[in-house]
Amino acid sequence: MKKLHRIFILFLATLMITTSVFASPNQAAIDLVQTTTDRVFSSITEKREIFRQDDQLFYKEIDELLSPVVDFERIARRVMAKYYRQASAGQREEFIKVFKQSLLKLYAKGLLDIGNEKIVILPPARGGNPDSKKQIVDVEIISANGNKFPITYSMFMNGSNQWKMENVIVNGINIGLTYRNQFSHLMEEKNNDIDQVIAGWTSKVTSE
Repeated sequence: MKKLHRIFILFLATLMITTSVFASPNQAAIDLVQTTTDRVFSSITEKREIFRQDDQLFYKEIDELLSPVVDFERIARRVMAKYYRQASAGQREEFIKVFKQSLLKLYAKGLLDIGNEKIVILPPARGGNPDSKKQIVDVEIISANGNKFPITYSMFMNGSNQWKMENVIVNGINIGLTYRNQFSHLMEEKNNDIDQVIAGWTSKVTSE
């Protein structure tokens, strides 16, 4: 799982920008990925040593970069699944906060270890609707030793006409589904005590 997290953050870095409606939503989702890759990795390379010495500063910057692009609330709600309705408003809010913080810390750490991987954005699959407000962006990451890792990003356009990421499949593993299964398993372990699950979420995720 840690290896997958590293690859996830490698490409997640390319999504750190917002965009408005373009002529073709399909092309806009692809452009969102393509046009920001060099910019983000250049910034990470320039500040890498500073960030290694000040992790709080790095977490803050990652938060500022990711929050406009990743719909953490939407993902966290799906992770809770059926338990979302059972939770109180306070519990929902707390889990969204904890879920987001755990991902930011996990992926910020992985981002500092990025090497010379190559990113290849694949053309859209045939048969899709280019005008849909839900789009798939397929990517292939090629490591320094030639290994290839397929990644599929699920993007949607929100009510403000901005593309957001709502899920990702890394090398065949559905990250959203994986976290949902973890949440469900923890609920069974903790006898459906949502407060205990939320309290132990960060240590559970970062230890795997």
